[in-house]
Amino acid sequence: MGSNRGAITRSQGENSVNLALSVIERGKFTPTLADQFDVDLTLAAAEVRSIIPTPTTGNPGFLGFTGLVRPKGPITGIGIRVMTSLQDQPVLTLQAVLLCHKDGKPVRYDLAGGNPVIFETMETLDLAPLRLYLMTQEAPDRITVEIRAARVVSEMCVDEKQRALDISLPSH
Repeated sequence: MGSNRGAITRSQGENSVNLALSVIERGKFTPTLADQFDVDLTLAAAEVRSIIPTPTTGNPGFLGFTGLVRPKGPITGIGIRVMTSLQDQPVLTLQAVLLCHKDGKPVRYDLAGGNPVIFETMETLDLAPLRLYLMTQEAPDRITVEIRAARVVSEMCVDEKQRALDISLPSH
């Protein structure tokens, strides 16, 4: 009689699949929710002046998003692009600040003004909300926000999602 030692039988193969499925179903592996987030477009204009105290003249716009990106898990790379306009004409951003947390510490990024305002990083950011504050040349009536997060594994992008949101503000 021949020996079957070392040979994988059909039932053993099925058992390993069943074992793997049962481990997943029991919750032994929890998802990290990396690069998943919610977007909160609630404006908090009053808070902007404490973040951007630059003296101004004229009628600038102050836009604050205290929880623009609310991560569900760690963010391994993100790109944010903000365009502002008034009556379909671009509005220049004079100053922009993005606040977030990295390695458990608050981090401030002073972004280049202009239109659009762009923030991009491939650094891992903590679960704390990403807050964005803008001071524009004049108060816009429309804000377009594009957010792109990419889950990166060993320098290879395996998933990418993009959300584009338009906000139309009521006239003053």
